[in-house]
Amino acid sequence: MFKRIIFLSLLISLTNSCAQKNLKKQMETITKTVFQQTPKHDKQPMYALQVDKKGCRASIWVNDWNVDNYWNKGGYTVTETISPYIIKSGKQTITMKIYPREGVKYIDDLTYVSLELIYVPQKGCDMNQYQLLQTIKLPEEIKDKKLPYFEMTIPFEAKVPWDHSLFYEDLQDLRKIPNIEIKLLEEYKKYVLMIENNDQENYIEKMFKNRKYEFETLYIKEKEVKEYMDSDIKDVSPLKNKEVQFLDTNYEIVYEVNGRVAHLISKLDKEAIIRVIYGDIITQGEHKGKKQSEISTGAKLILPKGKTEFENL
Repeated sequence: MFKRIIFLSLLISLTNSCAQKNLKKQMETITKTVFQQTPKHDKQPMYALQVDKKGCRASIWVNDWNVDNYWNKGGYTVTETISPYIIKSGKQTITMKIYPREGVKYIDDLTYVSLELIYVPQKGCDMNQYQLLQTIKLPEEIKDKKLPYFEMTIPFEAKVPWDHSLFYEDLQDLRKIPNIEIKLLEEYKKYVLMIENNDQENYIEKMFKNRKYEFETLYIKEKEVKEYMDSDIKDVSPLKNKEVQFLDTNYEIVYEVNGRVAHLISKLDKEAIIRVIYGDIITQGEHKGKKQSEISTGAKLILPKGKTEFENL
């Protein structure tokens, strides 16, 4: 029996070692393939938004893409790269969706949102070459109107070296698909299972199938593709005290790009509904008993015309 246990332990060790080697080889292959498939450009302009908000909750959109939701962050300042939300050169739009802060019924005089649209003529250039194209602020008069919601859209022009319009034109409008909510939930369950089972190979295949479109807009180098992959694979790694939660009881569907893209978010905090909780148990303070870290993750799903299997964008 003792010898049998040693043999089984050795077999498991060898199996795990082979699996790790296979995964490493697969990741190297995907990295090279995705990088090779990503078009390269000598001219590398970029666009960004400096977001500054307080006294409210906000959702920022570019060309019907949800850049981010600034929901439970109080006063907040961040710079968002918006190049991935530009499909081709020409007219673009920025949309601000403003909600009262938590516990308040109306937008009031504490509400403040300012956006600065920034043009970077070449990726990696000195900051003194950055150009401020527009400053966008909320109209002062809305604070006196007792509005529960306010939305405004601002146009701008962009010139980029890519055109992804054919790709997006070939996607189905998910809003028109029967029982789409059930189908989206079923697809999300596949991601949950992969994360629970640490199925890194299938997860990486799904997550990187269409990433070349995003990577082209960011002028990604090969080592940066690997960095993205290392970040994504953390979700499906055997983390300490790992627990996977699927918040499928209080969610909403977010449609983007005129219904061509869909993902699921929590109604409470507007974050993705798959949560990976892990790490040491906190032993004191207000978070006592909780685990140290949490990842919110999900998938932006698309369905090419003529196909029935969802893909991740």
